[in-house]
Amino acid sequence: MLPLVIGHRGVKEFAPENSISAIYMANKLKIRSIEIDVQLSKDNRPIVFHDETLDRCTGFPGYVKDFTYNELLKHNISLSHIFTKEKIPSLKQFVKLCDRFDIYLNIEIKECDNKLTPNIVCNEIKKIGNPKNIVISSFNAQYLETAMYILPEYERMYIVEKIPDNFLNILNKYKCKGLVISLQHNSLHEIIDLSIFPINIYVYTVNDKETYNILIKHGIGVITDYPYSFQKYT
Repeated sequence: MLPLVIGHRGVKEFAPENSISAIYMANKLKIRSIEIDVQLSKDNRPIVFHDETLDRCTGFPGYVKDFTYNELLKHNISLSHIFTKEKIPSLKQFVKLCDRFDIYLNIEIKECDNKLTPNIVCNEIKKIGNPKNIVISSFNAQYLETAMYILPEYERMYIVEKIPDNFLNILNKYKCKGLVISLQHNSLHEIIDLSIFPINIYVYTVNDKETYNILIKHGIGVITDYPYSFQKYT
């Protein structure tokens, strides 16, 4: 299972989100787990990128789904405070490098219009992944059902904003090990109450020290932009 502290889209305090350099930074800083986002390019290549559009991370307009992978490689990913000339990575690159450094991956399959997404992503993971250091997660329960059949040996987690009343039924139906829930849409009291259940709980996105300490104290995992700064408190 994933460690309690997961870097949100890599190590955003030191490297562009969802970038190859984030893996090297995680290895250097001894960050054991990161979360990434996966979607498909126009030619159905699984790529590591969060937004539907390119503009925030590359400064170039347009939807990711409208570009082939080779076309996407023409655009650099960056953050305002970090200079980089990195390209958008493929899922294959990410998985192989994380396996090399023994870094746990929480792979979120992004919801999109392309109905082939869960099948293509899961089959790619089946070819190159290691169930010992990869967890599959998604907001879309049907994607988790696909993962359950294609990748039965991989753990799965269901991502939600507001905690649903029937969350245990959903977890049981899709044989999920845990729930990933939004800090913004739930109170700390509601989140901590979940710790009585025999499931793994992770909270996104936790970026203040006080909340971090409270959750970790109750054995609840956090997904944070500051895994390096926070891990010393664990």
